[in-house]
Amino acid sequence: MYVLPYTREKHLAEMVKDEVCYLTIYHREQVAGFIILAIEGSSVEFRRIVVHRKGLGTGQQAMQAMEEYCLRHLGADRIWLDVFAENEPGIHIYKKQGYQQFDVVEHNGRALLLFEKKL
Repeated sequence: MYVLPYTREKHLAEMVKDEVCYLTIYHREQVAGFIILAIEGSSVEFRRIVVHRKGLGTGQQAMQAMEEYCLRHLGADRIWLDVFAENEPGIHIYKKQGYQQFDVVEHNGRALLLFEKKL
């Protein structure tokens, strides 16, 4: 598993925090997923992206829109994320979108790669 799932209760608790931002992803005027961001001053943690139908490019388009949102509405100059080392498809997309690895940490015995993108 590449993403540690949130329970419904966890989502509800996160949604009311001032430093957490949920963005809705649309594809052809239909809800297609969501993004979770954590605001840390001028830096934003890209915590999660969930897209219902993969392979349509919706996630990559949503990431580009999210970056623009972070820059224009949150005043961010950096977005960072973590991804498990074995999540090769995710790593490929993050690199393709311009994210660069800056560190490696361990999470429950698994390598967690840290990536960032300067805006």
